[in-house]
Amino acid sequence: MLVTSLDNGIKVVIDNTKYINSALIGILIKSGSIYEKKEILGISHFIEHMLFKGTTNRTNREIAEEIDFVGGQINAFTTKEHTCIYSKVPYKHINLAIDIIHDMLANSLFLDSDILKEKNIITEEIKMYKDLPDDLVFEIMSEIMFKDTPLSFPILGTEHTVNNINRNEIKKYYNNRYAAENIVISIAGNVDVENIIDQLNNKFISFTNSFLGQASENEVSSNHSNLVIKGEVKKTEQLNLCLGIPYCSTYSDDYFEGLLVNNYIGGSMSSILYQIIREDLGLAYEIESSVETYKDAGLLEIYVALDSKNAIDVLKIIKRELMNLYKDKVCDNHIEKYKEQLIGSYLLSIDNPFNKMYDNGKELLDIGSIENHDKIINNINKISEKSVSKFIDQYFSLNKIFISYVGNIKNKIKFEQKIQDVFY
Repeated sequence: MLVTSLDNGIKVVIDNTKYINSALIGILIKSGSIYEKKEILGISHFIEHMLFKGTTNRTNREIAEEIDFVGGQINAFTTKEHTCIYSKVPYKHINLAIDIIHDMLANSLFLDSDILKEKNIITEEIKMYKDLPDDLVFEIMSEIMFKDTPLSFPILGTEHTVNNINRNEIKKYYNNRYAAENIVISIAGNVDVENIIDQLNNKFISFTNSFLGQASENEVSSNHSNLVIKGEVKKTEQLNLCLGIPYCSTYSDDYFEGLLVNNYIGGSMSSILYQIIREDLGLAYEIESSVETYKDAGLLEIYVALDSKNAIDVLKIIKRELMNLYKDKVCDNHIEKYKEQLIGSYLLSIDNPFNKMYDNGKELLDIGSIENHDKIINNINKISEKSVSKFIDQYFSLNKIFISYVGNIKNKIKFEQKIQDVFY
């Protein structure tokens, strides 16, 4: 793996694998909802869309066709912390992918006519996600968990903020975020490294540094209540219910302990909650826990989709098992099994060039360095009963609990009172 910088300071990581037939380039930019002002929420995601609308050299159709006709793929996504534009092509066409992505980043037109059309498209996208209860319940969780911090901001923005975005705001935000010091280029696959570095230097020389506003500090909600509940009543067949607790961040020293405990609780089919709630009692088809981590914060989310009549019983079971975890911890025998699970999952993930590209690029963008594979596996192997117990003591006292829900609840006040009765 090569980690270097271009002449203008843009950081580059190349994970070269000669035995595969593909190459993948991703450009990661510190452009996400945590950097936005409330008046222009969704602008990072909006710009991501606009990059595909045409440049001074290519129409939007030509961008798509040039990649399609070599059998490749080009796409992009925006998170709360960054935007990623990427392309996967047969390795002999990597220079084409570089040229097109550079063209999109450096020469996009941002025409008023395209901006107007995209407002309609993104408004429809916002409406679509509002109609998906299993997505909406997590959006509500972020809103209450990270209240009064930028991590609570919706990535897509709102219909109001999207419709108020104009070309001047787009250009101002673009010039501020899409600067050399704020960009990482990550490549994975079968490539000629020296040729790639030369081409990147020639292409991206026009990107310079500019002042970059820093994201606000992200912490858990300052709400003094020990239990925060927020839900939305919708006509759905199932109730979508999520319990969240504050958790470790992506780069904390106990990150892998956090993954292990999550898998033990509900992150796998062998987990406690899955076995009890689904397999033993049949109270829900879908029950899982997951870890959502950011550079400076994180949360553990336990999600269940079920008949609303079973919701309170399931919350009682979840509370009981979390209290048992806090009291009894995890025995060494289970820890060894879940360490092996983590290592196996990690080794499988790095077989995928996209995962290599994205993980390498995100680390380099966030912290300026990349941990090698051996060090990651060594960190997992160092997990001990003592370190897991310390982690559980820190995060599972249940002194701060967040509940979000979306579903056809007939009496919202009564339902939320029953939830409060479960926990207090």
